[in-house]
Amino acid sequence: MAVWRARATSFIIAFAIQLCSGNQTSTVTISTTSPPVVETTNVNLVDHTDTSTVAIATTSSTSTAGSTSTEAAEPIEDMLVWALKVYLYSQGDDHSVLQAALADPDKAFNADNTLATEELYVGQDGSQFWALAADYNRSRIYFSDFSSNHIGVYDMKAKTSRIVFEDLSYGIDGMAVDWFTGNIYWTDTDLRVITVADAEFNYYKHLINITSNVPAKIAINPIKKSLFWSERSTDECRLFKSDLSGNNIVHLHTFADVESIDEMTIDVSENRLYWSETILDTLSARVRYFNLDNPNNLTTIYSTSYGMILGLASYKEYLYIGNNYDKTIRILNKTSGEDLLHSSHQRTKTPRGVVVFSASAQPWTVENHLAHPCADHSCSQLCLTDGPSSHVCACTTGSILQPDGRSCDVTLIEDNFALLMDAEHGRIFQVPLTDPSSFVLLPLTDVGVPESVEYDENTKKIYWADTAESRIISSNLNGTEQEVILTNVITYSIALDQASRNLYIADFDRDAIIVMSLELPSVTSTLHVHDIYIVSNLVISDKLKKVFWSAWGQVESEDDDMSGVIEEMNLDGTGRKIIANDTGGPEGLTIDNENNILFWIETHFNAIAWMNLNSGERGRYDLQFHRSDYVDELAYHNDFIYLTNNGESNALRVRVSDVTSKDTADPDDDEEFGPRVFYDLSGIRIFSSAAINADTNSCSENRGGCPQICVPSQSDRICLCNDHSVFVPSNNTCTQVRSSDDETAPSFGDTCPSFQRLITDRCSNTSFFNFTTPVATDNSGYVVIKRRVISLSPSITSVSQSERFLQLKNPPPYNLLPGLHLFLYTAQDRSGNVEYCYFFVNVFRATCTGLPQLQSGVTIIGPSCRNYYGSVINITCPGFDKPHFQTQCTRSGSWTPTEPIICPTATTTSQNSKTNLPQSAAPEGLSGGLIALIVIIIVCVAVGAGVLAWRFKQHPVFAKQAFWNRADDTVRLTNEG
Repeated sequence: MAVWRARATSFIIAFAIQLCSGNQTSTVTISTTSPPVVETTNVNLVDHTDTSTVAIATTSSTSTAGSTSTEAAEPIEDMLVWALKVYLYSQGDDHSVLQAALADPDKAFNADNTLATEELYVGQDGSQFWALAADYNRSRIYFSDFSSNHIGVYDMKAKTSRIVFEDLSYGIDGMAVDWFTGNIYWTDTDLRVITVADAEFNYYKHLINITSNVPAKIAINPIKKSLFWSERSTDECRLFKSDLSGNNIVHLHTFADVESIDEMTIDVSENRLYWSETILDTLSARVRYFNLDNPNNLTTIYSTSYGMILGLASYKEYLYIGNNYDKTIRILNKTSGEDLLHSSHQRTKTPRGVVVFSASAQPWTVENHLAHPCADHSCSQLCLTDGPSSHVCACTTGSILQPDGRSCDVTLIEDNFALLMDAEHGRIFQVPLTDPSSFVLLPLTDVGVPESVEYDENTKKIYWADTAESRIISSNLNGTEQEVILTNVITYSIALDQASRNLYIADFDRDAIIVMSLELPSVTSTLHVHDIYIVSNLVISDKLKKVFWSAWGQVESEDDDMSGVIEEMNLDGTGRKIIANDTGGPEGLTIDNENNILFWIETHFNAIAWMNLNSGERGRYDLQFHRSDYVDELAYHNDFIYLTNNGESNALRVRVSDVTSKDTADPDDDEEFGPRVFYDLSGIRIFSSAAINADTNSCSENRGGCPQICVPSQSDRICLCNDHSVFVPSNNTCTQVRSSDDETAPSFGDTCPSFQRLITDRCSNTSFFNFTTPVATDNSGYVVIKRRVISLSPSITSVSQSERFLQLKNPPPYNLLPGLHLFLYTAQDRSGNVEYCYFFVNVFRATCTGLPQLQSGVTIIGPSCRNYYGSVINITCPGFDKPHFQTQCTRSGSWTPTEPIICPTATTTSQNSKTNLPQSAAPEGLSGGLIALIVIIIVCVAVGAGVLAWRFKQHPVFAKQAFWNRADDTVRLTNEG
């Protein structure tokens, strides 16, 4: 759901740009359904060694999945490649880079004994390259970026980089390549699996699931068809071995004195496995190895008293060791153990991940290629070696290997299943409710970004909203008959009324709810529901014949702190009302139709909120088990609430009885649902034929006799037509009343207010603001005006969410807090043509700093209302009991006395006791003129009171009139009747 927040923010960006250019009030006309949007794209990885622009390689492979090349790569000089973490504190920047040097120590060093390095690639700000792997035959260096959750490839020939596996792994701690097949293996410390993918990353499979420990480092010997990896727990580390297919797992060693295994590499020339380890409860580290034919004989070849060894690579007779403590890469003679040379780095750079890019490290010949088990295979997806001379075919995660042992397919679930969406990667999964340990990846194509999904029990079709292409797509579960049924609609939520087979759609751009019949998907009708603003979820109760939705409300602030509401309407669009306010950023919405209980997520409170629709009772269940990001979707089924968290790899569920009876979740309340194999779940829907209301309504058969769309009402049904037509009951037809090609936008004329600059009112932290609401007209005679108030300053948050929402949801006037406020009015006709009227109101807080300069000895009382404009300080001169003077905080921000402050000399006690306020320049007594003025005022007040009393008796309607005291002390009469 982060996409729609970015789109909403784009309004502010577009208007702020115009403001900076001097245009502070404007109307913007856009004859499309989309408001101004700032598009963002992934930043391409570029080789920074060349100052010119480098195109990203997008070549496609025509080789069969899992096949190997029969041509050796053009020779490239042997290189040592490593990752560096660079800290630039002065620039506030930290990032990773790939560097390289000649692998041969005799050629790598300059005359001054410094290492001659080459910078291959500079990562983006915040990048963290953790694991490296080399494939000499394909001229590739693979690197994992922990901060961005992707695998990247650097082409050593083309000197270009690209992302090949984005947001599909977390915590890739180790990588290794089978240089015969091109398959790449890696450990995922978050999912706790070892994964394998083909050379082009078209297919990937979770090969080995590790339940008790965390997989860390990995190494491969393609010659012996062996895979090695380490696992770590809180009290020990272990070493394992298997075939490259993940079969025949052997537990090699358990190390109780080792805190972590930090790097691992294979030496094919010496037939050895090297690994580095940090000793438990010490700062020391060491490198050990064993011969692959005798794994029980362990030898220590290097040790250090300080640091962690985060880089390890073997090249001919040398072993390269990267130490994070002294920021060095050492060169060790494997035979003698002698520490030959080392390359030192600046203290701001830490080497991590060292690999050798060399033909000698990865020997390959045509002869051994032809003898490889995967050289001539017929696997449709992945070929994995399974022993010295055999292979097995494997399928991508979510698919099943068929009985022929070569092809891959899926076994679809007919009933009682959950649909899980991965919007980031365009995937929809099926998980059976009876066996949630398994799942199916639906074989859909061109899925886009699925944000919401529905399933039609009647036709067994799936429907989903693709926000990337602004469309709604339908398909059979097996991927056949896939078609786009609606375009030019951005929606993050759809809901299906199974009985009438109507699909309700929350239109993000138009802030409206539209309905379409699945029997006539080309026809849509906009319901008379407007000003909904950012609907996150729709849900339908066919039992109550109502639509419910969660929305973020009309008011935004800089910290995205929106109030949010839950609303309802009848299925025909009538009877709209707010049923829950101040909902703390609502996401997700689901209903227990049997007990009429609504549930939703309150993202600001990390809680499940609920409301009993029968009694009005509400509650909130704090999700203590929340682990990352936020829970953003939920679904109800059989006394459970199912949740997706966009930072978790599977779904969760909690019992409804816990949600409705507790304020806070207990640690054991949640249960995992589905295997831990998903990467970025964006939503969940659950379908069971037993849970669908079997009752029919007046629209269930033949659209209730309506020519286009039939929507059930509380009593019968209503026929609707497309937005350019009206229903004619006399002949049961839809008649077009306006052209569907209308491209003329509405007009605000000269009713759009101008930029306003206000000062807070006297003794107040707000400013009273009133204006005439803009009015728009359209050539069609139909126009909908929607208002949004966006506070661009964080000071708005000093008012509670509910108070701010209720204040700004109503028409003007408003009491605005200090800061910059954007008032945005949108006028839209039925054709989607839009015009915007917006203006800024900048409220400045009028305050006085410090206290006024006064002579010594005076006594002050106040200020009366802090340092706000209008605040008063009473001043008493030395030797007197009562105040003589006043000073006020003015709009200009300075303390200004009402008269010059000149204190008299206190002579006698009798004089002191006669002092009164206000005090004139003659403190001995009041002048005759001042006394006369006071008498006149008293007489006028008495006469006025008598007149008011007489009018009250003569005119009873006057009783409805009242005084209104404005903040600036003016008095007006208003008629409340």
